[in-house]
Amino acid sequence: MTNNAYKNFTILPKFPIDYFLNIYDKYKDILLNSTYEDFNDVMLHDDASIKLVIFLKNHEITNVVQDMFDVEVPCCGFMINFPRAGVWHPHTDRRPCGLNIPIDVDTTSSHFFSGDVSDAIENKNALDLSPQQDASRRNKKFLYEPEKYQFYNSRHPILLNTKQVHGFANYADTYRTLFSIDFIEPYGDVLETFPKDWYDNDL
Repeated sequence: MTNNAYKNFTILPKFPIDYFLNIYDKYKDILLNSTYEDFNDVMLHDDASIKLVIFLKNHEITNVVQDMFDVEVPCCGFMINFPRAGVWHPHTDRRPCGLNIPIDVDTTSSHFFSGDVSDAIENKNALDLSPQQDASRRNKKFLYEPEKYQFYNSRHPILLNTKQVHGFANYADTYRTLFSIDFIEPYGDVLETFPKDWYDNDL
């Protein structure tokens, strides 16, 4: 059966993840303390809750990932949520769509959530992920209203509509590590290009 109970994301139980686990095994010893000297064509970000190691368009990893899909992949990389980070603010992205692949996730003490932007209340006092950017390009942040969200523990990869409100919480004593892939096409268009056996399965 198709797991269509979720409005703004689709669970992909049979998406192949071995390549991404191998990338993590290769880089895991330097990811948390990485600098620009450790990689070429990479963007880094750190704050109190999350570290991003993003491989840009010309990176060899992005080129390999691009070959897996029929839609453009502008970048991809690791999202590392810190232990006991709690809830990271609900937000929307500049990218229209993303695929999040669990690498090392405590599925009992962390989760992903998603809701409709039309029901959300914007939190204009929240700090932006990239405050140095022009205000028109920043991600919007929203108040945390769990009664409005659908939740998933990220046991399997998910394709998510990043133009709708989403976020995560990590209450585990361990890092929550995912590999995230950006797409430039809308969520529904990207999903249509995926093989049905990635998501047409009993969970």
